[in-house]
Amino acid sequence: MDGIRARLVGLADGTVDRESAGGWAWVWVAERDTEVTDRRLWRHLDTLSGADSMVDPDTYLYDRTDFEDWLRELPPPAWFPAGPDSYRLLLDLAPAGSPERMVVTAAGAPDADGVAAVLDLLAERLVSVGYDGGWEEPNATGRRIEALIDVFGGLGEG
Repeated sequence: MDGIRARLVGLADGTVDRESAGGWAWVWVAERDTEVTDRRLWRHLDTLSGADSMVDPDTYLYDRTDFEDWLRELPPPAWFPAGPDSYRLLLDLAPAGSPERMVVTAAGAPDADGVAAVLDLLAERLVSVGYDGGWEEPNATGRRIEALIDVFGGLGEG
């Protein structure tokens, strides 16, 4: 799953080309299929193998928006202690290509600097989108961001 995640992150931020990502996945789907016993993994590999599909000689079928959607469909990395809905919100808050996106999509748990960077991003996003009108109570998104702050605060203590 980490290899799929890394390629989707690269496709979404433009650092991985479609042919290499699709080709990598295609090898698993077509040539090493007996080694893939997890149906969820198989589904994600099958989807990624189409990253370089074209509708005509000049037009790709999928774009960065599709790759972002595919990334959101993956389960969170093993180190992330909250659920998939929280992880999808985190992906929405950390822009593609940003240092924070690299932290939250990494295979391993973030170090102290990574935790601090994500906490800074979450605090900024809480202030910018987490309140409606007054500052008394956060809105629904703000409460979800506060929960993510608690998650990352816990990672920083560990």
